[in-house]
Amino acid sequence: MALTFSNEIKTARLQAFCDALDASESVLRVFNAEQETVCDLLVPSPSKLSIENGVLTLNNFDESMVLLNATATNAAIIQDEKQLVSMNVGDADSNADLKLPSTTLYSGSLLRLNGWTLTEL
Repeated sequence: MALTFSNEIKTARLQAFCDALDASESVLRVFNAEQETVCDLLVPSPSKLSIENGVLTLNNFDESMVLLNATATNAAIIQDEKQLVSMNVGDADSNADLKLPSTTLYSGSLLRLNGWTLTEL
């Protein structure tokens, strides 16, 4: 049987995640299938816009230049050369952890994230 946490515990866990993000400079690194870095987005500090009912909304990320033509497949938040969390990437209609308008990215274009939400299950 799976554990079901209260909203208070979910909120505390999400706040702990934000505290970790804000402790030092972090980047959201987007990868292609070959695990090449496609784009690095600086995680905003403070990272949290809000936490409500187990849903974290992050502050908007500044745009960053895409480094190569690629299809984004996964991403990770990196801090001090350590991976804090990894996730899959998909388009807006997917069930991916990180949803982009399109997973097809072009070298020299700009990528930004606005209103990214993470849900604690």
